[in-house]
Amino acid sequence: MPAIWTHMLFCEDIADTIRTVPNSVFANDTYMKLGSQGTNPLYFRHFWLGKRLPFKQCDLELQTNGTALIIDMIQEAKKMDDEAKAYIFGFITHFILLKHICPYMRYGAENITNSTDKMDIAIDTIMMEKFHNLKAWTSRVYKEIDVGFSINKDICTLLHRLFADHFPSFTRITDKKFQMAYREMKLTLRLLADPSGWKNKLFKHFFTPFSHELLDQGKDYLNLEHHAWHHPTTGKTSTDSFLDLYNRSRSTALEILSLVMHYWDQSNNALPTVLIQLFQQLTDIPADQSKNGPEFMAEVTGKSN
Repeated sequence: MPAIWTHMLFCEDIADTIRTVPNSVFANDTYMKLGSQGTNPLYFRHFWLGKRLPFKQCDLELQTNGTALIIDMIQEAKKMDDEAKAYIFGFITHFILLKHICPYMRYGAENITNSTDKMDIAIDTIMMEKFHNLKAWTSRVYKEIDVGFSINKDICTLLHRLFADHFPSFTRITDKKFQMAYREMKLTLRLLADPSGWKNKLFKHFFTPFSHELLDQGKDYLNLEHHAWHHPTTGKTSTDSFLDLYNRSRSTALEILSLVMHYWDQSNNALPTVLIQLFQQLTDIPADQSKNGPEFMAEVTGKSN
C-alpha cells in the first residue's frame, strides 16, 4: 500500500520512547523510517505501468508467516552494522502494526472509502494532523526515507536471502529488485507530492486516489464512535477504533523492541524466551485473508514481477 506516514509515525513513537537508553542505532533514523515501510517499497515496483498486483502478496505472507522471518532478521542483524539494525528495527514496527490494523483497514476500505488506497491515505492524513499538526500533502515525504542512491547492500542481501527462505514464491525478488523498488518508491512519492495542489487539479483522475487532501469530513475513518465492524476473515465483531488498535500495537512494540535492543547489545546469541513468546502471541492474531485468499494468492503467484 502506498501510505507511508502512519508507519513512520508509529516507528518514531516507539524509537523516541525507547531511546532513553543511549544507542547508536537511533542515529540512523532515515534507515529506521525506510525499514518501517516493510514490504511496501515492492508495491511501487512498476507502479507507473500498473503492475503492482503481485507484490500485494507480500503483506499477506508477512501477516501469516512473518514471525519466523522477523526472528531470523533479529538474529542476523545482531552481527550487522547500525544501519542494518535501524532498518530491521523499523521493519519490526511495520510487522507489529500490520498484524493489528490490517483487518480494520480492510473493513474500512470496503465499507468507508470503497478503496484500499483511499483508506490508507485517509488514515495517514488524519494521523499526521492529529499527532504532528502536519497536513500530509504539504510535505515532501520521499525525503524522510531517502538514504541515498542505493540501500546498504548488506540489507538487500539479507532481505533477498530471508525472503527466499521463508516465502519461496518470492525467490525472484533479488537484491537488484529491492534496490530498484526503493528508487521507484522515492520517484513515485516525489511525483505524487503536491504541496500547492495543482497536480490534483490538472490530473484529478490519477491523483485523487493518492491525494492526502480530499477527505469526506462526514466519515468516521478512525471509528472514534466505536461502531461494530467484523473481522474480514474470522467474522468476529469488534468496536475497536483505529486508535485502540494503534495503542495496542504500541504496547506490544515497546515490549518487544526493548528486548530486541537489549539482545543486540549483549554477547549471548540465544534469543530470550520471553521475546519468542511475545512473537508467538502475534502469530496467534488472525491474518486478513478476505480478498487475499487462496484464489487471489494463486492469481498473483502466477504473474511475473
